Amino acid sequence: MKARNQLLLIFLTAIILLVATTFVLLSAINKKNNVLLEAGYYDLEKEAGKIVAMKSNVLENWVYDNSFWNELVTTVKKQDTAWVTENLVSCMSKFNADHIWLVNTDGSLFYNSAGTNGVAGGNHFFMQLPLLLDSLQKNPFKHFYVQHNNETIEIFTAPVQPGNDDKRTSKPLGYFIAGQRINAGYLTSLSSLSVKDVYKLLPVEALSNDRIVKENSLVNHYIQLHDFYNQPLRLIKVSKKMEALNTYKKDLRNYLLIFISVVLAIGLILFLFFKTRIISPLNMLSVSLAKKNDSFLQKLKLNKNEFGELAGLISDFFLQNEVLKEEIDTRVKSENTLKKTASELQKATVDKIRAEQAHLAKTEFLSTMSHEIRTPINGVIGVCNLLMEEKLTKQQTDYVNILNFSSRHLLSIVSDILDFSKIESGNFQFDKTSFDLKKTCLNVIELYEPRAGEKNLELFFEPDENTSFSLYGDSVRLCQVITNLLSNAIKFTHSGSVSLCYKTISETGSHTTIQFTVKDTGIGISKDKIDTIFEKFTQADSSTSSNYGGTGLGLTISKKLVELQGGKMHVKSEPGKGSEFIFYLSFEKHVYVNSLPAPGKAGSIKNLQGLKILIAEDNTINAQVLSGFLKKWQVNFDIVVNGSDAVEMLAQKDFDLVLMDLQMPVMDGKEATLAIRKNKTASYFNIPIIALTADATSETQNTIDQYGFNQYLAKPFNPDALYRLLKKYYDVYAT
Repeated sequence: MKARNQLLLIFLTAIILLVATTFVLLSAINKKNNVLLEAGYYDLEKEAGKIVAMKSNVLENWVYDNSFWNELVTTVKKQDTAWVTENLVSCMSKFNADHIWLVNTDGSLFYNSAGTNGVAGGNHFFMQLPLLLDSLQKNPFKHFYVQHNNETIEIFTAPVQPGNDDKRTSKPLGYFIAGQRINAGYLTSLSSLSVKDVYKLLPVEALSNDRIVKENSLVNHYIQLHDFYNQPLRLIKVSKKMEALNTYKKDLRNYLLIFISVVLAIGLILFLFFKTRIISPLNMLSVSLAKKNDSFLQKLKLNKNEFGELAGLISDFFLQNEVLKEEIDTRVKSENTLKKTASELQKATVDKIRAEQAHLAKTEFLSTMSHEIRTPINGVIGVCNLLMEEKLTKQQTDYVNILNFSSRHLLSIVSDILDFSKIESGNFQFDKTSFDLKKTCLNVIELYEPRAGEKNLELFFEPDENTSFSLYGDSVRLCQVITNLLSNAIKFTHSGSVSLCYKTISETGSHTTIQFTVKDTGIGISKDKIDTIFEKFTQADSSTSSNYGGTGLGLTISKKLVELQGGKMHVKSEPGKGSEFIFYLSFEKHVYVNSLPAPGKAGSIKNLQGLKILIAEDNTINAQVLSGFLKKWQVNFDIVVNGSDAVEMLAQKDFDLVLMDLQMPVMDGKEATLAIRKNKTASYFNIPIIALTADATSETQNTIDQYGFNQYLAKPFNPDALYRLLKKYYDVYAT
């Protein structure tokens, strides 16, 4: 389709859409107008009813109130018309009354507003007295309309009774009847009470269903006036002309027509502009390109506009064909370069994949080495702990202490290497728990008191009593940093003292920053070596390793642990005067909840009698070490060598707790725990399961929760830590 036809089609489509939009808007305007008229009708209905009721209430209240006056009662009894004339007739205009009648109980007319009997002044009574009296005896309070002397009159009746008769149980002495004319004056007074409402009195036959006259924006409401027998007698027609709606509707239509006219005019101008200034030149360009006729291009080049420039460019295009060929050759060369680059990128991607595979292999290797190295160390340390609780000779005790120190030293070296590898690979993560800062530091101090005592060193602990002890953070890594610093301080101090202190240096509503200081009177560090002591595998002097031992990773790991938590560490030292290691850490304030029982005092009796434990452990030495401690604590236990046997044993016997090794043949600890948790119908579904493993990598520690373990304890384990863990569950079952 040619461009000009497309433009014409677009223009016609726009006109159709505009017309459709116009009809929609007009329909919306009419609908809104109808809604407003409907609302106006209901407003008129409520307003008219309220005004008529207000007009009638004045007379109604006057009749009902006066019927109970004792003076009126006396007047009826004495047939005193003078009082009526003086007190009632004089107030008729005030209460909208045009007629007053007093009727005795025998049906005789006692008084009317024109005289003392029913005929004086020609003001005859409006209906037969016997018929009215019969109705009043049944319903003394009555409201109705009558047609009397060619007038419509609104009537209110009430019985005349003494005012002291609260319950109105006495027989009426007569009846008080009053009425007001429904005439032009009455309708005029109604109109004066409303806003632009017109009231008319019509016969019943004039009732119409045309509540709303949309063309004239007129709303009508009809109020029916019922006679004594509740039959329609007359109509009051109330009309309101809502002229503002007509003006509003006309204005909207005018605005809409103006808008449509402007849009059509703009559209027509744009159509002509595009046709003469764009479509015609485009046609000439298309013909020139199709026929390769340069005469049209030369004609277009005379135009001083974009099409003249475009025609010149197209003319130049034919002349630059050779240049384009050269550019194509250049592009081919560029594509070859891109292919080479893509090949290099593919190679780099392969190298990255290999590096990731190497990282995974390294992680798996660390996990395996952690398990394989720490498993025998666990056996050695466990046996040492068992031997230390036996009665040994002095020489045997010395041998056991040497063995215990050497094994723990070996464990610290392995732990340092594993921690350093985790930090270097970026897999190190921190676990946040509630902890008591003072109690945590005291536990570390108590751990090093024997070592300080062996070297006759004084070990001081100076806590800041103003520091909030309820903190939230990784207390295990905090202990690791303090332990490394205290271990180094005691190692390099031959006389004097070692101290640990902390104090709060800043505090907010949710966090507190604490300064920790480990100070000693040891050999010190020279100024030229201070900057290098935190480097990996580096010590202050080449003879340090041979004289004092160590890997040179302790300070490196400690500083990394502090910095990874957003803290800082530095050292002050002089040779021969000692060293002072200072680091800062921020913690969240937290309500401390101690999840494990506090460790017992030295020499206290440990008893878990009655606790039933299932041990899943394939290593015989580790199983013997566990058995030794559990027997001392009077625990009942069974041992299986793989996860499959553990699941079968739980189905056969009742246990309070399971100690589950992670790496076992046939079925490992993770698979066994998953099998236990999935069998929701079994009685052992919720049994506590504690993971015991020599794999100390962060990947293992971070994934045990996914398998349904309740807690985690790394090998080699501290007997006191194991006891406190079991004691927590023992206390639960004991209660």
